[in-house]
Amino acid sequence: MLICLFISSGDNFPLGWLLIFILQSVPFLQVYRNPYEKFGINFLIAYIPFFTIGLVTISYWFKEKLNSAMAAKLILYLLIILICGIFVWPMWIGKFVVKPYINPWIKVPSYYKLADHWLMEQPGDFQILQLPLTAGDGIRYTWNNPFQGLEPSHYFFQKPSIRTGYYFNNNFYAPIGEQFVNLREGEKIKYVTSDIEVLDKDKIIEGLSLLNIRYIILHSDVDYKFSSSPSPDQNREYLKKLEKIKYVKKFGELEVYEVETSKNLNVVYSPDAEIETSRKNPALYKIDVKNAKGEINLYFLQTFNPEWELSLDNQVITKHEKVFSYANGWKIKRSGNYTLTLSYKPQQFVYSSLKISLISLITVLMSIIIIHIWKKVKN
Repeated sequence: MLICLFISSGDNFPLGWLLIFILQSVPFLQVYRNPYEKFGINFLIAYIPFFTIGLVTISYWFKEKLNSAMAAKLILYLLIILICGIFVWPMWIGKFVVKPYINPWIKVPSYYKLADHWLMEQPGDFQILQLPLTAGDGIRYTWNNPFQGLEPSHYFFQKPSIRTGYYFNNNFYAPIGEQFVNLREGEKIKYVTSDIEVLDKDKIIEGLSLLNIRYIILHSDVDYKFSSSPSPDQNREYLKKLEKIKYVKKFGELEVYEVETSKNLNVVYSPDAEIETSRKNPALYKIDVKNAKGEINLYFLQTFNPEWELSLDNQVITKHEKVFSYANGWKIKRSGNYTLTLSYKPQQFVYSSLKISLISLITVLMSIIIIHIWKKVKN
């Protein structure tokens, strides 16, 4: 408990200087740089036994003074109700911290589940863009029980989505985010790839396509002023002005728009050859290349990770580079028809671990059975 109290007290008197010295001397411990938030729960856990001993000691004291076990128990129960109920009553009813009070009991509207089911029924492996975009992480939803906190909507949809953080990412996504936040009409803005290129209104569809965004979800259930974002009406009008973006469906306070992209464009695509991709699982793809005429470029539209491997005839293609400032790209020097395998290397360790675990489990079970049979025969 004393260790937890020392860490949770942060740089406060009297030993704050010592904690700062420790954090500066051992960089790994800087994960506790906000110690009360990161470590405070441990102080509470360490304090519980002392709290319990105190309640029991008080009940024994009353038992001796009143010479009544029943009275002591009633006083003990009263103390628990006072401390855990009345004293923290504002937390039970959700009226604490600051006004306006935000109810901590949240129920996500059912139309999110309906929209998610519909998206999962659509063919292809794609991403969604959610509007209005927010520069940071904070958001406020105007549901029956309002929610305010870190943006949670990426948990509501099984498809990967983009909703926040464009302001901090100096990459291909950032200028597209700016385009949708500032609702620019004719002004051209730059984005960073291997070379600095220009993105204007006519290229916005190309930008969305290279992010593998097939659908846009427009929320009307957010407090856009809280996030300093364009209003749903402004976003709606902007989407109507963009060619190749059309309104599809509405689920409660959610509007779905479809981005018209090339039929050949998917999470894996090549601008140089016809390909067919089959997703075996999130870590394994099979890619059939048809009638390639010499060297082709192959793009995998997920965040770049060097652990993704592309193999041809069981040989890893080593020329793996970042494209569009975020995605994975390879060059394949072969013509004709052939099959490629795209896999995430660390997943193989998971499969190996599962096999080892199963073999170990079977070995242990067989050993127990053999020992049990041997003991019975011996007896």
